[in-house]
Formats: sequence, C-alpha cells, structure tokens
Amino acid sequence: MRPWGSPKGSKFPHSRCNSGLSHQSPHTVGSPTNLDTKHPIHQTTMAAMKLDGTGVAELPTHATDSTVTTVAVTSTRELALGSSSTNTGAAEEHGEWGSTDIRLPYFNLVQATSKSPLREFGFGSFVFDKSVAVGGPSRPATCVVLRMKRGYVQLLPQTSTEMPQQFSSLADVRAAGMQPGNVRDGRHVGDQAWFQLAIAAPEGTSEELLARFPYECEGKQWAMGVYIVQSTAFGSFAKVINTLRQPGGPIHGDGPFGSGAEHKGLLEIHFAIKAGSPGKSDYAVPTPVFKGLNSPEAIEFFATLKGE
Repeated sequence: MRPWGSPKGSKFPHSRCNSGLSHQSPHTVGSPTNLDTKHPIHQTTMAAMKLDGTGVAELPTHATDSTVTTVAVTSTRELALGSSSTNTGAAEEHGEWGSTDIRLPYFNLVQATSKSPLREFGFGSFVFDKSVAVGGPSRPATCVVLRMKRGYVQLLPQTSTEMPQQFSSLADVRAAGMQPGNVRDGRHVGDQAWFQLAIAAPEGTSEELLARFPYECEGKQWAMGVYIVQSTAFGSFAKVINTLRQPGGPIHGDGPFGSGAEHKGLLEIHFAIKAGSPGKSDYAVPTPVFKGLNSPEAIEFFATLKGE
C-alpha cells in the first residue's frame, strides 16, 4: 500500500492492492436523497461526544476545531494500543512520526435522535465522515477491523452538556470514584469500545465521493475511520467481533485477548431498526457478519494500513 498521491508500485508493485484511485461508476450513492427515509427523524439535543442508549457518538454542534482534533488524535492513539511504526533512519530529518500520528474521521449510525447533517441521510444509515453513507437498513457495509479497544464511558444525564470521561480499565474507573452501572448520574460508567475500521466504498459511489476512499485493494476503494459503540451497540457489535477472535475463532491472534489478526477477516455490517420501549424512539442496531478470510494480498494490505 502506498500513501495516497505517491508513485504507484512503491509497496505492492505486482499486487492487486494499492492506493490508486479508480473512477469507474457514473452512478451516485451516498447522498441524503438516495437513502432510507421511511422512518421519521426527531431532533434532540446531545452533549459533546455523548453516546445515547443506542451507542451513537456525536460531536456537539458547538465543538471547536481544537475539540474535534483533540478527540480524534487521542482516540487514534488509544486504538493503536501502543504500536508505532517509525523510520529511525529519517528520524533526525523528519522527527519520529508513527502510525499513531494520524487523525481519522468517524463513522456514525443515524438514529432518531441524530441532528443535522446526519439526519439528512436517513434513519439507520451508516455514515462516514458525515458526508457519505456506506450502509443502511437495505444495504450492509463491507469492512475490515484494523484495531479495537475496550473501555468505559461516564454515563451523564441526557440533559448534561459536559464531556463524559473515558477510562481504559475498571481500576481507573474506581480510582475516579465511579463504578459500573446503568444509571445516568455521572457516577456510573457503561461499556464502550473503539474500532478502527477500513470501510469499502459502496458500488455506484460517485467520482467526487470516491476521493474519500483513497486506498485500493482487489477492485474496491477503501477508507479508514473510527467507530465508537456502547450500550446496545456494544452487545450487538463489539461482543460479536470479540467472539470471532477467541481461541478457535476465524480471526484469533497471538496478542492479548486474541488480538492482532482482526484484519484477516472480511465483515459485513447489517443494520436493523428496533422498536423502542414505550415512550421512547425506535433505534438502529449494527450487527457484524463474518464473510470469510481475506486473501493473502489483502491481509498484507490491511496490515500495512494499520501500520504493521
């Protein structure tokens, strides 16, 4: 895999995987007018990076560029689990840049509580960088998990405008005077997981939107982003993928908790609309489905994307 814009052939000179853009389809998908809109959208107020009961993370409308940058960079470093790829020979000239020193956009699953611009894509749409839908209730998203990290998030009242605290371990939770639970009082935390995903551009994506998918492998264009899940989505999404990497699973690795081989598997994310409890809105739920192992070339490609 070569960086976007660099000369072809620098990493995989004889491979079907590189980062050259292909401009194949004249059809446009991903615009709000082409997505599922049969479910009504209701506008509500959400706090900064607060995840609602369905596991959707949204940045606040009042967030500054510095707020977004801090969240994104911190999240990427957390996901990297301490790994870094540097070229020591060039360090004196360029500094010690590594695979963790990048800023990735986010994936959002549009809920009934989502605000603009996400709500324009339609309830249940899976949106990359708030600009292109890569899946929805009638169209699964194709993805590869590059990294994943488990954590905990402070459960604030729905009316709170504070930034919730995030923790890597229960020891850190208890050191902060909090405990696990399902009470939104600021003193309890819920399960949370961060995923660094490679996502494939849907068939028919316009040439303009393909620019957001700068990596090419085996006839598909790919982009990288971060997806955060908690609550219902933690169970439907994170637990399923974690099960796949347990001993005997198809993407079991040699790292802690079976990590290190997630990128070897090809997944589809399916999206279903579930009925809310009385007095509450319906909600969208993501569920990953294992589709098989990637080819050796693709495994090498995705390993390079994750910085190995």
